This record gives sequence, C-alpha cells and structure tokens, in this order.
Amino acid sequence: GSVSLEETIQLVRAFSAYFSLANVAEQKHRYTITPLTTDLARTVDLVLEADLDPDLIRDVVGRLDVRPVFTAHPTEAARRSVQTKTTDIADLLSVVHDAAATPAEQDRAVRRMAELIEAMWQTDELRVERPTPVDEARSVIYFFDSLFSDPVPEVYAELAHQLARLGVDLAPDADPLTFGSWVGGDRDGNPNVTPSVTMEVLQIQHVHATRNLIRKVEELAAELSPSDRIVDVSDALLASLESDALVYPSVHSRFTNLSAGEPYRQKLGFIHHKLQRTLGALERGTPLNASDGYTDEQELVDDLEVIRASLDANRGSVLASGAVSRLIHLVAASGFRLATLDVREHSSKHHATVAAMFDLIGADYAAVPPHERTDILAAELAGRRPLVTSAARFDGEAAATFTTMRVVHEAQEAFGQDAIESYIISETTGPADVLAAMVVAREAGLVDTNAGIA
Repeated sequence: GSVSLEETIQLVRAFSAYFSLANVAEQKHRYTITPLTTDLARTVDLVLEADLDPDLIRDVVGRLDVRPVFTAHPTEAARRSVQTKTTDIADLLSVVHDAAATPAEQDRAVRRMAELIEAMWQTDELRVERPTPVDEARSVIYFFDSLFSDPVPEVYAELAHQLARLGVDLAPDADPLTFGSWVGGDRDGNPNVTPSVTMEVLQIQHVHATRNLIRKVEELAAELSPSDRIVDVSDALLASLESDALVYPSVHSRFTNLSAGEPYRQKLGFIHHKLQRTLGALERGTPLNASDGYTDEQELVDDLEVIRASLDANRGSVLASGAVSRLIHLVAASGFRLATLDVREHSSKHHATVAAMFDLIGADYAAVPPHERTDILAAELAGRRPLVTSAARFDGEAAATFTTMRVVHEAQEAFGQDAIESYIISETTGPADVLAAMVVAREAGLVDTNAGIA
C-alpha cells in the first residue's frame, strides 16, 4: 500500500519485461534439448515399429491437413517493436550457448543483448491509439514473415525426409500445412471490421505473400547455377524457355546475356518477371490475368516443377529435392494469399438481413416465430426467385452483412477460391441460423442450391 502509482507502474513493467525474457530463454533451452524435428522422427519410429500397412500410411499422409489460424486476441497486445527485439534476443542466445562460437563472438552477443534489453525497457509496450483491424493484420503478417522465411520450408523438408523412411514420397506440390487468419474477417469479434477492411486486408496479404515469393525466387536463382556445358536439361525446360521468350522478349534478351549457359537461372528470370507483374496487378487491386503474369499459384508451381523435374532427371536430384522442392512447398503453403481468411458473423445479423429482404417483397419475416423459420428459409432456398435486385438498398447492419457476403464473392473472384474458404456463424441454436446465412449468401451470388453452387 505504501508503493506509489509511479513505482507500481515501474514494477509491473519490470516484471513484464523479465517474464518476457525468461520465456524466450526457456523456449530456446527447450528447443536445444528437444528439437522440434525429434518429435517427428520419434513418431515415424513408432509407425515403423507398428508395422502398418504401407497403403494405409500413404492414405493418411495424403489426407494430412494442418491449418493453424491466427487471430487478434485482445490479451496479446505486444507491439512489433517489442516482438522484433525478443526475436533478435532469441537468436543471440543461440550464439551465446553455441560451443563452436568463439569467446569474442559470445561476448559480442552478450553486449548486443544488453543493447536490445535497454531498448525494450525504454519502449512503450502499449500503443497510444487502439490498433485498427488493418494494424492488427500487419502485426500478424510479422509472424507470417518469420514462419515463411525458414521454419515452414524446413518443416516441409523434414517431413519429406521422415516420410521417405516410411516409403512415402511427399508430392512436390503437397500442402499438408497451410495457414488461416481471422484478422480482418471477424466481424462478430470486432465491429470495426467492415467489408472494405476485409478487402483491404486481403490485398495486403496477397501483396506481402507475392513479395516474399519474389525474394525466395531471387535466393534460388543465386544458388541454382548448373551450366548446360556440364549437365543436360530436359526438353520440357527448353520448350518452356522458348515459350517464355516469345511472350517476354525483353526478359529473354536480358537473361540470355546475363545468364548465358545457365538455363535454370534463365527460367527463374522469367518466373521473377511474371511474379513482378503479378505483384503490380495485386497492388493496383485488379483481378489477376495471364497478361499480368500468374493467374494463380498453381501456374507458379507448374513453372517451378519444370525446373525440379529437369534437375531430377539430369544428375541434380539433391538440388531438386532440396532448394527447389522447398520453394514449391512454400508456394503450396502460402500461395499468393499468405493465409486463408475466415469471415465470422453473428447469427442474429443474418436473420435481420433476411427480414430486410423479405420486406422488399411485402413479407414480414421478423414476425415469424424462430421455430417456424426453418421451413420458410428452406422453401426460399429451393425456389428460384430473387429477393434482391441490383437496385435494392438496405440500412444499418443489414447493409453491412449483405455487403460482407458480396465482398466474399468479389474476393474469390479477384484472388481465387482459397482467399476465403470458411464463413463462420456464431451463436447458432438451430438449422434456421444456417439457412438464414445461406439465403443471404445466395442473394449475394455466393451460392445457388438449384445449380449446385455452394
């Protein structure tokens, strides 16, 4: 009770900083004594001991689908300024405890940690202004940057290595690990998530993912230097180079001289150029099309697969299953989307929107008891009449809910079906809550039960 408010604040900040640093140290220690890949290797050991049917193993591996979903939790308010410093401290701890590091290197790491800790102490942990949904999305992207730089490709590489022990090949374009996000799509959790915010967040994610892929292609081009004077290349690769040269003659002219005799670098030059054009379309907010580069990530995977297959067939199998496969798996995991966005809305909002639609045809849906709504909604979905015309206008929440459904449709048209895959209805109590959302989705052009579109 004798501690002043100012002293209390300092004590709270001190303990907060201490526990943050202690958590980093503990995590690094745990990883040192039990690396993540050891768990996977141990699992494979158990599968081998169980002597399971190889076909069963292949079937299970083919159905692997892990998707961590990120959300802007109100208790997780760490700023990026603090996050980057704790990440740097974690890397420096590795140097301090590295037996191969020289005393001078360890001493420099300790001094550098002291600098970062001092900077953390003088950094305000909280923002002065409440972050917007777009701010929250940019914070989540910080984590995606960290994941996609090395951890995700390494997890895929280790998974492929361990599955090989089971006699199972992980397909180059397999995507057992992808990511999702609620940030920018969770309307029920944050009233500031408007339809325009959802579209803006999607554009930011796609721009960021494409920039990451451009950087990775540049890194691969620096590494992939086989010469056609030393090893052969596949006919498919030569044909793809000829095709690309016809479409992008200026790129052909530049890389023919810059990477003479290095067909893989030439192909990566075309891939880089197409990614740059794709990035330009995404930054402009225009739908992807062939003239802008890639229309979807599968086209990029196909281009990279030409390189991988050529290497594999021409004494480059280690490179094919290494650097090239890691990039292909990264494309499969992140694509141009970075993460698939989930949209969530409260069930009551859909009923209110349906009521506004029925008002347009002179029906009082709001007066119908909840237990009688299921049959009415099912009949409406089975019919073919539209409730809404292009001239229809709504007010308030009904307008926002309907526009959100339309944005989902527009986002899938602009960015592909995997931009938004799941629409989550919160606080459901019965079939009517799902059917109401379906009616709104139908009017927005998302579903058509009669045409089998859902």
